[in-house]
Amino acid sequence: MKSAKKAAAFILVLALLCGGAAAFTACGDVVPVSITAECSTAVYTEGEFFDRAGTTVTAEYSDGSFRTVAGWTVTEEPLVTGTEYVTVSYTERGVTVTANVDVTVNAVQHVHDFSSSSWEHDSENHWKECSCGEKSETSAHEWSAKTEIIEEIDCNKAGSQRVTCEVCGYSELQTVAAPGHDWSAYEYNDTQHWQICRRCGAEGEKRSHSPELVVSGLKTDYLDGEAVTADGASAQLYCDECGFSSPVSTEDLVLPQEALTLDDDSSTLTLTYGEYTYEFTVTVSEREVQSVTVKDGIKTEYAIGEQYDGEGVLVLHYDGAPDREIALTEDMLRGFDTSVPGSVSVSAVYSGKIAQYTIYVGRDADSGAFRLGEAGAVYKVQAENDIYVDMSKAELQQGTATEKFENLAKDSTGATYPNGAEGYSTANISVAGNEISIKFFSDYAGNLRLGMRSQSGSYNGLSDHIL
Repeated sequence: MKSAKKAAAFILVLALLCGGAAAFTACGDVVPVSITAECSTAVYTEGEFFDRAGTTVTAEYSDGSFRTVAGWTVTEEPLVTGTEYVTVSYTERGVTVTANVDVTVNAVQHVHDFSSSSWEHDSENHWKECSCGEKSETSAHEWSAKTEIIEEIDCNKAGSQRVTCEVCGYSELQTVAAPGHDWSAYEYNDTQHWQICRRCGAEGEKRSHSPELVVSGLKTDYLDGEAVTADGASAQLYCDECGFSSPVSTEDLVLPQEALTLDDDSSTLTLTYGEYTYEFTVTVSEREVQSVTVKDGIKTEYAIGEQYDGEGVLVLHYDGAPDREIALTEDMLRGFDTSVPGSVSVSAVYSGKIAQYTIYVGRDADSGAFRLGEAGAVYKVQAENDIYVDMSKAELQQGTATEKFENLAKDSTGATYPNGAEGYSTANISVAGNEISIKFFSDYAGNLRLGMRSQSGSYNGLSDHIL
């Protein structure tokens, strides 16, 4: 097809073919000196011919005149891609003039045609091919399910077969590898296991079991002091390769014999059965503490202002488990106070349980006497101050030497009333063997003054006696 038309004007070059201008003048003839061509079509497709009908040729003559001429010629051949111009020729009175007409010739746009092509193939694919070499519908061979067996195979021997593509008809000989045995699940007896090929029935190598000791349902959570037990558990020798198992009596298992402690928590223990072992991890929890006591030997003698020495031991008592000892730390103590002299009841608290013991602050360890305070201080020492007064050898009106009570007096009518004296009271200080001990010591000897007062229910008591 012709492309869009475009007018173009071209200058023709004069070619004189009969002896030059001087000859024409001598002849007295008017001849053409050049031609121009106007073309309506300048773009073509390869294979088309130059458009003569759309071309007008004008000649210029030697006398300066112009006129449209006919009878011009052009090469009558199909145009090819790459042509840049065509040559137009005009001859009159023996003179020929030419002009080159610029044109553009495009290649023909190819349309693939695969309809008439048979299938092409190689060993892997097939395809359709255009005359230009373009390929279409390329895909792998689709082998037919029907094959021609050339050489049979068995489990250990390769064979061969011919296969054909259902699409293109290509066929080839293929080697079929030996598939090997198709082993079944293990067969076994008490000592060995083996497999049988499902394909050919061959029996595989017989091998001895490699069993492991497996224990199920074993208790792993224990309390402090309990021993490991296999009660409720089951055990077996199990071959993981074939699945063979043989039961084992838990009575034949050798268990760790020692009672577990909190130190065994999260540890790995081992059961044994002959040459076989089984490892398991235990959790050990503390029992409920039933009671606590402070171990003998704890420090009880403290100087005034002295701190807890931290060397005490607290004994924990359980129901059904051995006692356990732990360090008695200061944060467990309640009532520990060494700021004033005297006996102090201290409580050791652990897990809600309490143990009490007594410390003595400012007491002389040899004499048992308690230290008095600073120089110049005045102290009233009465029977109720039992850290300084020992009434254990005195006969009392009532109670015991370790029991305080509110002392009573009688009025003129014989009625009793509290006399305000709380403490200990003797029946008769003159009774033979009655003894009241006052025990104290001081670092300030020579600065002490000791007074004593006695009182009788008959109001005949002696006044203070200064010693």
